[in-house]
Amino acid sequence: RLASQGLLFNHAHVTIAVCMPTRAVWMTGRYPHRSGALGFQKINPGVPTLLEALKKAGYHTGILAKVPHVVPSRGKSWDLVLQARELGVGRDP
Repeated sequence: RLASQGLLFNHAHVTIAVCMPTRAVWMTGRYPHRSGALGFQKINPGVPTLLEALKKAGYHTGILAKVPHVVPSRGKSWDLVLQARELGVGRDP
């Protein structure tokens, strides 16, 4: 359902060339100065996120690898969390 009702981006760019604020952009749809995540800060309270919208719609959510680099401001966030060290070299043995 998500794929059939979603969008396909043929051209895209980042609004800031640092990893953490860029992740906050895709989670909020806002420029870094509008979400509060200009560096390694959390997303400001009250800023809606994709994560919250997906959970509200009944989706299970997860994050892999750079978990500390995606920091929502509140509550229990992800249903599944795997740190980079848990992923090995990214291959199934």
